[in-house]
Amino acid sequence: QQATTANGEPTSYALAKRIDNITFTPDSWPEALQADLWLPERADPAPVVMLVHGGGWYRRDRSDMDSIAEKLVEAGFAAFNVSYRFAPTHTFPAQLDDLMQAKRWLHQHSEAYQLESDRLSAWGYSAGAQLVALMASVNSSVELKPGQRPIRHQDQPKVIAVVAGGIPSDLRRYPQSPLVNDFLGGTGSELPAVYEQASPMAQISADDAAVFLYHGEKDFLV
Repeated sequence: QQATTANGEPTSYALAKRIDNITFTPDSWPEALQADLWLPERADPAPVVMLVHGGGWYRRDRSDMDSIAEKLVEAGFAAFNVSYRFAPTHTFPAQLDDLMQAKRWLHQHSEAYQLESDRLSAWGYSAGAQLVALMASVNSSVELKPGQRPIRHQDQPKVIAVVAGGIPSDLRRYPQSPLVNDFLGGTGSELPAVYEQASPMAQISADDAAVFLYHGEKDFLV
């Protein structure tokens, strides 16, 4: 049984349904990608949080974010826990394009699953934090600064809030990092424009989503 607040809202929500392994990419996508959709038990449409795991852009999987999905459902949010393509086989901006496609899927299926896609937030950790912060920063522009590669935004809901844990927010600080080199396809001296494009710190504008940052005290790398 659910306890309720003074205005009748539940203090916590039960999990109504979890739908695993939804393919959110079209048939023409370079790699089929899946996500898990967690739905709270509520009568009205649920706000949505996209979850993106870390792992240096080259490993781990979305199950890392399952415990966060559980907590979000308890709070009344739907959670869309997504996978993305890995470096070095796929270099930036492939991963950002994957998240954009996940956003498009949410928008197209919001009515079927009773989702409020215009109340979309994103939560990522480490590499996932870099990706969700960048996704939110390019909401309103047609291309990533300094303008070399277009990002398509048709049928795209706007991200209104971001939670970013352990975020490498400025990849220009890691010009010789093997992880960042594999992710971006070269070193900082070889690809300075790409390093700028991939850095959320370099893409900030006045209409960006609200961002909450958190870091581990023992995270000496970031």
